[in-house]
Amino acid sequence: MLNPASDLAFVAGFDEDLHVTQDFSSDAAALSTAVDRAARQADATSVFDAIHSACWKLAAYPDQGRIARVLVVLTDGQDNSSHRSLKQAIDAAENAGVTIYTFNTSEDYDMQTDANHVLRMIAEETGGESRYPRNMGDLDRYFNQLSEVIRSRYLIAYKPADFIPDGSYRKLKVTASKDGRTLQVHVRKGYYARLAEIQ
Repeated sequence: MLNPASDLAFVAGFDEDLHVTQDFSSDAAALSTAVDRAARQADATSVFDAIHSACWKLAAYPDQGRIARVLVVLTDGQDNSSHRSLKQAIDAAENAGVTIYTFNTSEDYDMQTDANHVLRMIAEETGGESRYPRNMGDLDRYFNQLSEVIRSRYLIAYKPADFIPDGSYRKLKVTASKDGRTLQVHVRKGYYARLAEIQ
């Protein structure tokens, strides 16, 4: 998925804590090895805590210019030990400008489970997508598609006429059409307005 000339990634596994097995790198071999090491070390699963921590890790990395911050999460979605809530996890992504793509690894193919609903919500609220691979072939195909999706994203910037720098949450809706057809758009559902700087 990575372009070594321009992309960086980190790899982490999680149970009740986030365990980084490879910090930011463009080395595909090192990242691949880190994926193999990203095993759970405890029975607990803290999905929301892991997302929260990963989003702030992405936000804290020094960068120049406008970049795409993307988090890919593979999990069965069964959170049983997070200290943070689903809303706090989504808020962390929105504050950090992170788009989340979720891959449900559960062997229960019921699309209406609470866990699947949660993973869809996380992805949709942050402008990403949620997928449910049935086998390794599906997963490989989805990753190839995801690589194309990430590289075909558009950056749209605007400033509301009534903008107030008060840190409040603003809902956002973007629509697009072509030749009279409405296109499917994946975009964040909102953003937090920056706070005014204290003089």
